[in-house]
Amino acid sequence: MTFLDMLRTAERQNGSMLCVGLDPEPTKFPDRIKGDSNKIYDFCAAIVDATADLVSSFKP
Repeated sequence: MTFLDMLRTAERQNGSMLCVGLDPEPTKFPDRIKGDSNKIYDFCAAIVDATADLVSSFKP
């Protein structure tokens, strides 16, 4: 299956063409995660988990 096939499948399954951009901007992080790469990863992973069924793709 090509990437385009996977993208189209996700669009159909989730009824969305929305792409979530995970472009971490350190100055905008909550104070509780600043400077901790594990917490930053967990923060971004939580966004993915919370939106996975609503969007068709994610970009780093």
